[in-house]
Amino acid sequence: MSDNEELTRLRRENEYLKNEVVKLSRYKLRHILCGMRDRCYRKSHFAYKYYGGRGIGICDEWMGKGGFEHFYDWSFKNGWNPLLTIDRIDPNGNYCPQNCRWINWTEQQNNRRNNRYVEFNGETHTVAEWERILGWKSNTIYSRLDRGWSIERALTEVPRRRNSK
Repeated sequence: MSDNEELTRLRRENEYLKNEVVKLSRYKLRHILCGMRDRCYRKSHFAYKYYGGRGIGICDEWMGKGGFEHFYDWSFKNGWNPLLTIDRIDPNGNYCPQNCRWINWTEQQNNRRNNRYVEFNGETHTVAEWERILGWKSNTIYSRLDRGWSIERALTEVPRRRNSK
């Protein structure tokens, strides 16, 4: 095979791969938009009470004619990649370009309404964030606080290592 033929083959292969990435991206983003629609408008959806039941909806730009194309374009202009999840900046606001962003799963979990926040030394973080900051196992601080430990003791007393046999 000549260098010219090899170059042509590689170009065709690259074009094919680009098209496949676009198809997968469209599928993933369509799935995300459908999930938003279900949560906001399908009363039988298990999460409806947390979204549509609270009055949260989706803007006309993403729901109306050409809505998916607008959502798709907005997503790429705002840094979407398959490892990110959509987040509403104002948790009581609608899904719309001005109120949405793409964030990772850890950040998303820290935005939950049922998170437990702890203030210590002038810093406020969720318990899960404190555990990451301190490098401790998950639920160490939760269990300490649930047992009545002071915040200071729960965040400063280094966990004992258990012997593993």
